[in-house]
Amino acid sequence: MGVPLPVYEPGLAKEWTAFASGENVKRQLGNYREWLLRFGESFRIPVVDFWECVPADSGGMDAFYLDGIHPAEEGHRRMAARWVEHITKST
Repeated sequence: MGVPLPVYEPGLAKEWTAFASGENVKRQLGNYREWLLRFGESFRIPVVDFWECVPADSGGMDAFYLDGIHPAEEGHRRMAARWVEHITKST
C-alpha cells in the first residue's frame, strides 16, 4: 500500500487551489498518512511512505511535482526508487 503525496502549495495549479490548499487539507493529509501507517502495521500490510521521497528544498519540489499534487517525471522516478527500496528490504 502506498501513502499519497503531500500537497505542495507553492506549486499548486490554480485549478486545484479551491480543493487542495490550506491548513485543513495539510492536517487531513497528515492524519490520513498516520492512519495508513498504523493500519498497515496493525494488519501487517506493507506500506510505502512516499512522503519520505519528497525533496526538502523548494527547487527540488518544483521538479518533483507537475501541478502541486501529481508527481512530474522526477517525482515518479523518486517514487519508483522508493518502491524498489521497500520491496528489496521486504524480501
